Amino acid sequence: MFGFAQSEVLLSIRCKNLPKLDTTSDSDPLAVLFELTRHNTIKNEVGRTEVIQNNNDPVFTKSFDLVYYFARVQWYRVIIYEVDEETENLNKHQVIGSIDFKLGDLMALEGTTLTKEIYNINRKVTNNGTCTIVGEEKTGVNADVKFSLRGIKLDKKDLFGLSDPYVVISRSGIENNSWIPFHQTEVIKRTLNPTWKEFSVTLSNLCGGDLLRQIKFTVLDWNRNGVHDLIGSCVTTLEKITTKKKVKLDLIEDKIQKTKKKYVNSGQLEFVSVKVKKIDTFLDYVRGGTQISLIPAVDFTGSNGDFRHPESLHFASEKKLNEYQIALKCIGSILSQYDTSGLFPIYGFGAKINNQLSHCFPLNGNPTNPYVNGVDGMLEAYSNAFTLKDFTLWGPTRFAPIINETAKIARACEKKKLLKYFILLILTDGEITDMKDTMEAIINASDLPISIIIVGIGFDDFLSMQELDADEELLKIGENVAKRDIVQFVPFSDYRNKDIYELANATLEEIPEQMVSYYHSKNIRPPQNRNHLIDNDSTDTGDSSDDELAIKKKKTKKKKDEKGKGKEKSKSKKVKKKNLKKKFDNEDLELKAKKKEKIKSEESEESEKSEKSEESEESEESEDSEKSEDIKKKDERKEKKKEIKFESSGTESSQESSSESSQESSSD
Repeated sequence: MFGFAQSEVLLSIRCKNLPKLDTTSDSDPLAVLFELTRHNTIKNEVGRTEVIQNNNDPVFTKSFDLVYYFARVQWYRVIIYEVDEETENLNKHQVIGSIDFKLGDLMALEGTTLTKEIYNINRKVTNNGTCTIVGEEKTGVNADVKFSLRGIKLDKKDLFGLSDPYVVISRSGIENNSWIPFHQTEVIKRTLNPTWKEFSVTLSNLCGGDLLRQIKFTVLDWNRNGVHDLIGSCVTTLEKITTKKKVKLDLIEDKIQKTKKKYVNSGQLEFVSVKVKKIDTFLDYVRGGTQISLIPAVDFTGSNGDFRHPESLHFASEKKLNEYQIALKCIGSILSQYDTSGLFPIYGFGAKINNQLSHCFPLNGNPTNPYVNGVDGMLEAYSNAFTLKDFTLWGPTRFAPIINETAKIARACEKKKLLKYFILLILTDGEITDMKDTMEAIINASDLPISIIIVGIGFDDFLSMQELDADEELLKIGENVAKRDIVQFVPFSDYRNKDIYELANATLEEIPEQMVSYYHSKNIRPPQNRNHLIDNDSTDTGDSSDDELAIKKKKTKKKKDEKGKGKEKSKSKKVKKKNLKKKFDNEDLELKAKKKEKIKSEESEESEKSEKSEESEESEESEDSEKSEDIKKKDERKEKKKEIKFESSGTESSQESSSESSQESSSD
């Protein structure tokens, strides 16, 4: 792995419904991957798949390793050939067709799978089949390993005391018997049974992502003079210490082992807990559905010069774009890959419209819907802004209003729990006049899904912009400190005589890390997991995590609450039974029939109420439990009626009892 701005990806290819170019049999297809230039010409061949014979639906096993760059537009072409003879010369094979794709488009898709129709300009047949490209980030080493270690009965090394133990962890080197130390625990004074603080190391540091690579744990006794005594060491692999719980390994001191016949160990090292947890990457969030939304804001202050004059920074001709247009085009073309809607709000600041000064106005003139379609829509809205009614370049230069407007949009999405990250692109020609307000706006926005890119247009020195780009120290006003660094400043003049897409690379290189840091700080995980080495949830060889315990407690509490509710209901029903019996004992036989009807109506009302309350309280219960509850109620009613029948059977006539029984059977 190279970091969040670039990643190693694995590309695989499959085709479906390829045409038969050979009349006697199915196709013998071969897929070749080419890298393209920005001008759509072949730059170089990346690699070839194997040839699959007699197959019109080939799934190629050969895959391709590529480096994905967030801040670049990377074009590739897959050409499918029908292989006629065994030769490396591609000109000897028939071309079935090809597809072109951008790597950024592929990696931004949910599922990172792209299917396109195969196209062949030389064949009149419209159906050439389809080609599917699957991209997968190689995230094997992108994880943290959290250790909780304990020493048991360590050897005593201090002459007049115990030991002051600590642990050094090393991974095996390329050369035989070589070890590369990379982590050391704290020293625990005067103990033979130490428990060290929990610590984390990256999987790449620990074993380079290889679960079978040897790892050495060396326990030493700390001495003030700097010459530390070896207590013992053990060698294991990550696979061994994660497959069992609380693994105990003997600490061996080779010199003592050679001299002592009955030597067993110099104590033990217990792995109380080993947790392997995947670190979510930028691509995890992107392919999980996170949208990256660009919000451009253009400086229309008077210092730019009259846009009708060639000296103006806003002057543009059909033959040459100005720097504002170039920045919008190169940065917009990259970020548009990560927003499936293709719609972008674009604003201006520092101009007078209808004689009204505004530091935040929509370039399309529509305050209720400032969105335009794609990069072309941005460029068109920028050009049309100068035709707005009574449009005048004015001033001063203020950033706070547009930052606050972006924060408002981001805050609304955050409340709705939408996975959307905003990039405010400010294109400006000079120093700002509201530095304090701007700093406050940035600090307030640092806790939101926002990054701010400032591109300096023209030849100003932009000294104040360097202060906003807080790479060394987080932005601060008094006690108010930014939660994270969200600003990146780049002067356009540094890239005026270079490949213009280097400007995009420089402006966007910090975005992936800033976006991931925001989601990590909020404990927001990407919706999908496609890591094949390690599960998205941590692998824990120790006790259950706090989250797991909390879930268990919640479930137990829910069950107890449900049981408690059931007991309370059964108790109340028993009390009602007793009360009813007492009533009937004291009642005159002549009034029983009337009272029975009244009681039945009361019972039906109560049952309706209880059913309604049970529906609201126990909506999450299964249909089986609802059926069993209904059966219980029927049984209870039958019991009550049996008691009533029993009491009245001695005095009532056979005619009355037969009518009552018929009523009861009908009510049941």
